[in-house]
Amino acid sequence: MGKLMRHEGVVASVDDEKVRVRIVQTSACASCKVAHHCNASEKTEKIIEVPLSHDMKVEEGQTVVVTADMKVVRWSLAWAFGLPVVLMIVALILTSLLGGDELMAAMMAVGALAVYYIFLWCMRPLLNRQLVFAIEKRKIN
Repeated sequence: MGKLMRHEGVVASVDDEKVRVRIVQTSACASCKVAHHCNASEKTEKIIEVPLSHDMKVEEGQTVVVTADMKVVRWSLAWAFGLPVVLMIVALILTSLLGGDELMAAMMAVGALAVYYIFLWCMRPLLNRQLVFAIEKRKIN
């Protein structure tokens, strides 16, 4: 197993198939002592769904560590950000080369993104099997 990405979180819910873990992501400013005086601080909550395995014993409210292999992280970033950027650039260039004006090129790029994200949404079952997270119980120091 390669390097792992780790995030500590709290189990929000458990059902027969998956565990939902609430993770609080903070920007570097959010941990600053004067962050409450500044509008730059930022905290966001994310819910991560982890497939429930038969040997996993977790309860709602329990603190756990959600892990993902760095290969999974790289693929996730490619699907979410890398491929859409490439698709937009290709749409812009092709429309311009085929004689479209700037407005048409922009509309084609946005249209290509819309089609891509609809395709991605339709591929969720496959992506959910490929891009998986795991849970480790938090070690008490």
